[in-house]
Amino acid sequence: QDKEDERLQQKINSNAVEKVYLQFGTDLVRLQKSLEMLDRKGVALAGSLFLPTAKLISQQKFRPWNGVFLSPEFLSGPDNAESIVLEMMKLYKKHDVEMLWEAPGIRNEKDLKIVTDLISKLERQDIVATKASSAEISES
Repeated sequence: QDKEDERLQQKINSNAVEKVYLQFGTDLVRLQKSLEMLDRKGVALAGSLFLPTAKLISQQKFRPWNGVFLSPEFLSGPDNAESIVLEMMKLYKKHDVEMLWEAPGIRNEKDLKIVTDLISKLERQDIVATKASSAEISES
């Protein structure tokens, strides 16, 4: 990881990089640290997301993509996978990361509904967090 970060730093410092693409993975601590580092560099960011479906989880369990780390929690089922994807979406939103839905991507209305439901859940969580934050401030 350190060598990979160092190579990325060198590329960014060369001013030859306009956008950094973040491969999907479920290590949210590593993602957070990487996003904080990249924020300081001022490059555009795009991050991949997987639809948290049983089919995709099954595929990744038995034929994972090279270089993609998926936790046992993510692979345990769609509910846990959805929670992780929502956390990734929160991080991406916070750090202004363009969200890209990975292959097989959004192929039909059912897939589109999954994405719109995730976006709705993310927006509801933001509203709840904002209300909680406002309540804390008014109590002070």
